[in-house]
Amino acid sequence: MSELVSCQIENQVATITIQNGKVNAISHQVVDEHNQAFDQAEKT
Repeated sequence: MSELVSCQIENQVATITIQNGKVNAISHQVVDEHNQAFDQAEKT
């Protein structure tokens, strides 16, 4: 399974990016990974 959502944190700013092909569709996997990225950002 590939990573569809990435989270980069720099200087206390989180940038969450969706990389889901040409359509950037919101699938269940994208929603789950998006929530994980928010959790990661919230910890900093």
